[in-house]
Amino acid sequence: MQMNKKENRMPDFLKKLNQGRYKEAESFCPDSEEEELRDYLVKISAETKNISIYSFVRYMYEKTGEREWLLTAISVARPGLTWLRGGDSVALFHCRQLLKTEPGNKRVAALMEELKCIEPPSYNKVTDRDFFSALIQGDYETAAQICADRDLRGNLVDMACDTNNLCVYSFTRYMYEKTGEMKWLYTAETIAEIDMCWMEGGYAVALFHAREALEQEQTYKHYKGLLTFWMIPEKLVDDEEALEIASVVIRKEPDNDRALRVFKKNGRALPDIAVREPEVSEAMLQEINRGNYHKAAEYLQGFDEKQQNDILVRLQYQVKNGSIFVFLKYLHEETGDPRWDEPGRVIEAIFSAQRASGAHNCKVNKPELLEYEIRVVDRHRKKRPDFIIFGEGMNKEKVDYADLLLIQKEKNSKYVEFCTADQRFRKRISMEAAMEEARYHSFLLLNRGQAVNLRHVKSLAGDSLTLDDGTVISVSKSRLPEFSGCLERYWCSEENKKKN
Repeated sequence: MQMNKKENRMPDFLKKLNQGRYKEAESFCPDSEEEELRDYLVKISAETKNISIYSFVRYMYEKTGEREWLLTAISVARPGLTWLRGGDSVALFHCRQLLKTEPGNKRVAALMEELKCIEPPSYNKVTDRDFFSALIQGDYETAAQICADRDLRGNLVDMACDTNNLCVYSFTRYMYEKTGEMKWLYTAETIAEIDMCWMEGGYAVALFHAREALEQEQTYKHYKGLLTFWMIPEKLVDDEEALEIASVVIRKEPDNDRALRVFKKNGRALPDIAVREPEVSEAMLQEINRGNYHKAAEYLQGFDEKQQNDILVRLQYQVKNGSIFVFLKYLHEETGDPRWDEPGRVIEAIFSAQRASGAHNCKVNKPELLEYEIRVVDRHRKKRPDFIIFGEGMNKEKVDYADLLLIQKEKNSKYVEFCTADQRFRKRISMEAAMEEARYHSFLLLNRGQAVNLRHVKSLAGDSLTLDDGTVISVSKSRLPEFSGCLERYWCSEENKKKN
């Protein structure tokens, strides 16, 4: 095959790389032409300084394990990547790879010694210097051990941004190839998108990883992420593909700004569900709040089961109270259809989380709704111990949550105090950890560092709270509306229990 024919095909090849479509780019690599293509990639990498060419060469080596592609990776990295910080370190890593199988390769050994002599850069922001030094020296096995021992993966994006060194990205890619764990693929994608975006082909490398993630996990968030590459100036995802992606996204999130922008930019009408769902949700909620559950149920007709569930979940996030609970309870009892069990459990879990975080809406007036919410919380409470243990060994002491008045964070300390009327106990935990269990025993936050047991509240006047032992505490202004509403509902529930 003549080189000019190869050159004529290169624009199409580079287009596939820019679109992150490496599998399609492989069609330019028939076995009979691979050697010519590898030589051309080395040449064009040096000329264009496009990082996606190196990424593709590395992909081919990772896929085939062929020595020729590893040699090409070394040739592309040096001199093709030497203009980048860490380019020599990446070449050094590939030299180490080759010398493992060819310890007698004098040419590569000489290059490796030359690379080792290059003075490594010094970065003040790097705290784990031994880990970073291993990366600079291309010793990824040592780096992987240090990373595992100290759990450094979460720091790698910051390290890449602080150092602008290509070896950090190269290491995450090595770890994904070695372990196959998606967390490493996500890290590689994030580094490519955030830290390598200024490089020629940087966004294209990020897009390749985004497509890899979508191929591994067909999830909504991966489709959503691909729209980023339609919005950037390079527009690596074309309009036709963006419309397909936006159609998937908008069915899950009808008000997604990026998806709506794709349809608007291309002058296309929105899918029917994106137009109807917001209107349906609003109309349904009005009927639910009026107690017209039969009418509310009619609005769900015309949507498939998954869409119905999505509508109900979004409504729960919107209203943050138990009204969707009661509506689902009605649907189950009215239709006898067990399919409402699963969305019911999902809604219950969301509402429980909202209650735990203090994000639920206290302004609920329906008696049947209040009764149902209380029953749900009671069901959770019955599954948990009604006491807490302090101390260790022979000094353990069991205290009932019912006897505790107050839980509060000690100032300038890692301890939390648990107070009864006449005793104080300490635990070395965070306030958040203390509340994880206490919230099931009538405790509610007054401010960031204090929580009170509602059963011991005697009165609330303004922002002043009086306990039954005479203690007066202030409720923060930001939490006062929520706290007063919860307290009122608690007192109502206690009155109902006495009547029954």
